[in-house]
Amino acid sequence: MTDNSPILSLPLIQPAQAQKHVTHNEAVMALDVVVQLAVADRTRSTPPATPAEGDRHIVAPGATGTWAGQAGRIALWQDGAWQFVAPLPGFRAWVAAEEAVASWNGTVWATLADGPLTVQRLGVATSPDAVNRLAVASEATLLSHAGAGHQLKLNKAAPGDTASLLFQTGWSGRAEMGTVGADGFQIRVSADGSSFATALEADPATGTLRLPQGVRSDGFTLRDAADPTKQAVFSLTGIGTGQTRTLTLPNGSGEVAILATNQTFNGNKTFSGGFTVSSATATLGSNAGNTTLGMGTGATGAGQSKTVNIGTGGLTGSATTVTIGSDQAGAAGTLVVNTPVVSFASAVTSVAMTEATVSARFMGLGGATGDATNRLSVNSPAVLFNHAGAGTETTLNKAAAGNDAAIAFKTGFSARGLVGLLGNDDLTVKVSPDGTSYAEAMVVRAATGRVELPRPAELVVQTTAPAAPAAGRLALYARGRAGQAWLDVARPSGRDFPLQAHMGVNRVATWGPLSLANVGTMGMPRTGTGTVTTPTLTATNLSTSMRRWRVTSAATADSAAEERSGQWICWRGNAAGLGGWTLVSRLSLTTIQPTGMGFFGLYGSTSALPATQVLSAVTNCIGIGYQAGTHANWQIVTNDATGAPTLSDLGSAFALNTTDVLTLYLGAAPNAATVGLRLVNESTGVVQEVTLSADLPADSQFLSPRHFMNNGATAAAVAFDCAGLYVETDF
Repeated sequence: MTDNSPILSLPLIQPAQAQKHVTHNEAVMALDVVVQLAVADRTRSTPPATPAEGDRHIVAPGATGTWAGQAGRIALWQDGAWQFVAPLPGFRAWVAAEEAVASWNGTVWATLADGPLTVQRLGVATSPDAVNRLAVASEATLLSHAGAGHQLKLNKAAPGDTASLLFQTGWSGRAEMGTVGADGFQIRVSADGSSFATALEADPATGTLRLPQGVRSDGFTLRDAADPTKQAVFSLTGIGTGQTRTLTLPNGSGEVAILATNQTFNGNKTFSGGFTVSSATATLGSNAGNTTLGMGTGATGAGQSKTVNIGTGGLTGSATTVTIGSDQAGAAGTLVVNTPVVSFASAVTSVAMTEATVSARFMGLGGATGDATNRLSVNSPAVLFNHAGAGTETTLNKAAAGNDAAIAFKTGFSARGLVGLLGNDDLTVKVSPDGTSYAEAMVVRAATGRVELPRPAELVVQTTAPAAPAAGRLALYARGRAGQAWLDVARPSGRDFPLQAHMGVNRVATWGPLSLANVGTMGMPRTGTGTVTTPTLTATNLSTSMRRWRVTSAATADSAAEERSGQWICWRGNAAGLGGWTLVSRLSLTTIQPTGMGFFGLYGSTSALPATQVLSAVTNCIGIGYQAGTHANWQIVTNDATGAPTLSDLGSAFALNTTDVLTLYLGAAPNAATVGLRLVNESTGVVQEVTLSADLPADSQFLSPRHFMNNGATAAAVAFDCAGLYVETDF
């Protein structure tokens, strides 16, 4: 036997050792340092001047004085001197000065606040995926800043990639605007989501606009900038179906003339009547020098209007192209529309601007109307900001820390949720039932990165343990067992375990293995029948490798191996707030005789069961059991003190044998009408969990833990092993 434990190096009591209490006390004091570890701080490099008994600190790097050379270790002031404990990787400590949990990774003590928080995907009311890493399902998305401006950026990795807004119908593209496969701005449309037609292009070098498909409209109207009631309307209704008309203006000023043949006009020309150009090709302003063309430029009287129509005569199946400005690289120009309203008689499917700066006071999309507050307003089932390569970023910037930069989620334009920087630079989540009063749900402090939950957090109960967390992390979750919720943690090793209830609040009682013929007890007495031994551990299987004690009966007929509490421990409860328990027992059968029986669980008696007990005659109990020769598998056993017990076969996954290790959970809430039972075959991983509501012990019946086996008429011993028994009650 070694002198110290392999993990914490706790001193072990040696055979024939004198003054064994010294070694035991040293081990207890070492455990007192590291169990439920809490320290004052982790930044101190010099010992405090006047430490108090039991003070604990994590020694910071560069320690001096009596702490020199102890960096990273736990310093304990005890009996007037500093003692030091070296942590092992995975040690956790509550740092009071920071109100945070720090973990020792083998090199440094670190908290969650020491590193950045990275989210790989984010979904708002929908699920993101590898392509749509930010996904939003909403009636509307509002990105607003009324003060220092607002900018939405879509960045791509290279000119040949795509940065665009795609508008879809049933997840099939119908319209797209952005830089698609090049750095020129485009607006494209599609009827099927596969083939796209480019409606508008803007050259990135010159800003030149192209409308490859032309512009179709029922008419074209010009209005006087000073007097919008003065209008000039151009109509193509007089052109025959399938016909194209081209108008050419002469090099001069005056009214447009209607000519039947090709002619050249010099000087000013005035036409008092109608003017028609029937040629297939017409040119206005072909002069290479300075040229000014006027259409409908004459003064319009009050109450009068002018209508200027360009290319309005196209019929179904025809195409009309209107080109304004030079299409040559380096050519400059300005398009000015002197009217407060620009209307399109038909739907415009695409507007392409290869490279342009678009400025608008207000903008509304999808039938929405922008206003002084919501300068960009969108009506849409979804808004997608996507870039699969070099990333994408949406920025909400505010003018000062005291302002808000947030996303508001509303019902009927009444706020229900706020996420963002609300009146400060801390990231805050708020919710409201009425749009008036708000409750803080979460705050991430800008100064520290610390996450605060001002309200209690509710964890949804999981039926299975989650995947193991990454190294240096710990997963905290709620786990359901036997109808009760347990607070569990999962380590990177893949091991998961529940957190123990506070022993100062809940009543906790245990039996545990010691050595030789002793069973350790806490909070609950133990008595029994048979011989108690502590088997030597072997690596044969799970059953033989557990720290456990064994209870063995005599080798004569009608002998029993039994352990029980001589006191009442728990009950269901017969009024609100009364009763309730949690019981966990881990056991395995060592020797079974063909005429014997067994019962393990809670029993409505503190007295020993008869050595001749049969399973069909147990009363006032709940647990598992068997009758050898009758049952090949374990049975769920319940009885309400009348008649024979109710037995439910657990199936072949819980066959009677001497190798499987079983963990039995029995749980009942205070004043519960049901009892949860969970049985785990630790050797195979099979789990059976049920809720029991019939043939239960009475709600006023007190119960006590019981492990029982007998041999019946067989003159040979029976035995069972128990690795531990745990009972927790609320009061």
